[in-house]
Amino acid sequence: MKKFIILSVLCIYCTLSFSQEIEILSANPDFISSGKQTEFYYITKELDASIGTKVADITVRAEKSGRKNNLSNIFYATWKRANQLGANAFFVSEIDYREAEKAYDMTIEIWYLNDNAIDENLDLYPKNLLVIIGDINTKNEDKGRGFKIDGEKQTIMPYQYMTSPIAQNSKVSVSVGGIIGGTGATFNWKEGRLPIFLSVGGGSVAPSASGNSVGISFSTGSLSPVDMNFGLFIMDVLDLDQTKN
Repeated sequence: MKKFIILSVLCIYCTLSFSQEIEILSANPDFISSGKQTEFYYITKELDASIGTKVADITVRAEKSGRKNNLSNIFYATWKRANQLGANAFFVSEIDYREAEKAYDMTIEIWYLNDNAIDENLDLYPKNLLVIIGDINTKNEDKGRGFKIDGEKQTIMPYQYMTSPIAQNSKVSVSVGGIIGGTGATFNWKEGRLPIFLSVGGGSVAPSASGNSVGISFSTGSLSPVDMNFGLFIMDVLDLDQTKN
């Protein structure tokens, strides 16, 4: 019983700790929730908005290299809040990076998509694409991490990502570390395969928190799967950084 009370208090604290970073700008008064939601799909820019229902506009702030309000924690807090409001999808409509405050201010539209709309949205995702994400929760932006793609040495810097298409009827191998203690994974081309996201950030990018990890279940500490929708969100955020650099 005591354990249950402690866990309940911790859950309430975690929810409140992010409440100041997530604000509802406007809500659709005509939206009626269809029930409990658990997923949080990234909506592509190409999806016809008429096939979904907008639930609300929210603003979020994530701190660059912030220990608590980092991109990962804020995303999952937003996911939880959106599900509570009956939404199961999101579209990042605006991102503004404030250098002086080392923070990202974002406006995110949260939506409800039915099964048909989800399928149409997934059809628009890039296919057979491997995405490697570097550290997104570090103050040292000058220290990269090494890994190999198909045996070739690569280095990825913090707050960057790299892509590697998987050619038809081919495969891509990723490895981290040396002969002793090294880890790796190989991904084969498949018809219609959704994008695969991996972290080589030593745990600084949160691994998959839902069943939507494209069939990847390993986690070695040095090479971890990242939730697909979180990965697509991170690409949007880091595209802003890489454009400005």
